[in-house]
Amino acid sequence: MERTLIVAKILPAAERRVAEIFTESDRTELPALARVRHRALHRLDTPSKEIP
Repeated sequence: MERTLIVAKILPAAERRVAEIFTESDRTELPALARVRHRALHRLDTPSKEIP
């Protein structure tokens, strides 16, 4: 089995819009063409202090 993980930073205010874009994309032929069987959007909370 092959898996791919994509990690990307998005603005917290954009989370809902990104989920909507994923949903719109999933309604097209793209998932079948790319052989996507599952996709998940996870939120990782960052510490309040920035790490250099």
